[in-house]
Amino acid sequence: MAFAVGSPLSAAPTLPETIRVQLTVAPGALRLVPPPTATVQVDSQPLPAEPSAMTVGWALRYLRLPVAEATPVIEALAARTPDGSRPEGQLLIGPYRWDGRAGRDRRVVRSEVGVAPALAAPRAGLHVGRRILAPLPQVIEIQPGDLADVTTINDRPYRGRVRVDFSGGDPRVVNELRLADYLASVVGSEIPPSWEVEALKAQAVAARNYALQQLDPSADYDICDSQYCQAYGGVASEYPSTIQAVRETSGVVAMYEGDLIAAYYASNMGDHTTSAVDVWGRDVPYLRGVPSPSDVEALSTSWGAAGYRWTRAIPLQRLSDIRTASGVLGELSEVRVLRAAQSGQPAELELLGSQGAVTLSGDDIRITLGLPSGFAEFRTVPGERLVLLNPTPRRVAALQADGYFLDQRRRSVAFAEAPPGVQLVRGTLDVAEFRLPPRLIVNGRGFGHGVGMSQWGAQGMARAGHSFEEILRHYYQGVVVERVGAEAGAPSPEAAIVAERIQVLRDLPRRHGPQG
Repeated sequence: MAFAVGSPLSAAPTLPETIRVQLTVAPGALRLVPPPTATVQVDSQPLPAEPSAMTVGWALRYLRLPVAEATPVIEALAARTPDGSRPEGQLLIGPYRWDGRAGRDRRVVRSEVGVAPALAAPRAGLHVGRRILAPLPQVIEIQPGDLADVTTINDRPYRGRVRVDFSGGDPRVVNELRLADYLASVVGSEIPPSWEVEALKAQAVAARNYALQQLDPSADYDICDSQYCQAYGGVASEYPSTIQAVRETSGVVAMYEGDLIAAYYASNMGDHTTSAVDVWGRDVPYLRGVPSPSDVEALSTSWGAAGYRWTRAIPLQRLSDIRTASGVLGELSEVRVLRAAQSGQPAELELLGSQGAVTLSGDDIRITLGLPSGFAEFRTVPGERLVLLNPTPRRVAALQADGYFLDQRRRSVAFAEAPPGVQLVRGTLDVAEFRLPPRLIVNGRGFGHGVGMSQWGAQGMARAGHSFEEILRHYYQGVVVERVGAEAGAPSPEAAIVAERIQVLRDLPRRHGPQG
């Protein structure tokens, strides 16, 4: 079915064309490589040089040598201050992060002077190329000539502006880029770019809805880059198919009674979505449970099947420290479903233990028990003991992988004759005793919080010939899918939208991303 959009809304003020994403970076020093077009400022002062590779952070490490041991090769490796002098009157070679360059340079130094120096203690600082420019700055800002230009951060490329703020201790890295570029990366991070184009489009609209609701000019950033917000991987997650999906849904959003919807989604719903009221305690008309038979599409891949039907065995001991009103749960004896959602998913669960009881509701079931989803059935099983004679190493490893503990292993006394099917080893038997502790067996369906659009369901519907508009209207009941503006080119700035139509549902949980 062709997608028919309404005419753009008139007199629509424009939203900011960019979004600010807080990036997750590994501990230690950062390596930044600005594009050639960039202007770099360090603590509001222009960098007095052409942009080049920068290393900055609290944990810079160096190989340290006396100046007297300089050779031409070592001179080429050593760091300098801008005026050409030696910092601290020493030869500092580096800086190094957590990579293999230090070992390589140590071997070079040893071949030159006969001594392999050790790494000095970590220190704070900023390097541009091999020049030591300053102590650790408070803020570094990289402004590219064009928002499509790429800055590399710890070997990962990102489009747009980059701000690194050390004022709070650990670096806060914020990437500001065009919303369309951001969405092309989110779609490629959230679902495989090889999926049907209509599924990619549905994901693009859902991601656009979620992103627009996070825009907050008063905050330091709008959204994070992990699954707690929306997965964003920079340029590495952009693909021609995801750029196409963003272009072909340019300015398209899902609305309910004039408000932008909170477009939650999850990987797989286990054949039926769950209402928001049963997961987070608030009834949202367009987030009510609907059948999702196309989730069976997940069986087309092994990794998809693992999130469609699954089983978990949880040792009861692992649950004993769950807090109750009077203390801790103790040894679990029974699990009761007090209330089920329309989908069949437990909405309220009671755990009975030796020292108390606890009631879990909604998404707390999934989070507390550490399950892929809350759509599950529960049963407790007693512990088991197993004695094996002459077990092979492979058999022992397989049992341990299944949760068995090797209690003891010993050589038996000599036998005149081996038991049937067992071969004596120098007249003895190797006896291994295994213990499988009491456990809670959980048989579940789906992957994620279960609210909103199923990503696998969208792929199944797209393969069956449904348009992205039909996919969105199925999973978000009663919504209107409309274009409220248009982008020029792709990726490009997001379009005009009526600001008063954006209503952030602040009492829906922001601790979860749209996909849980």
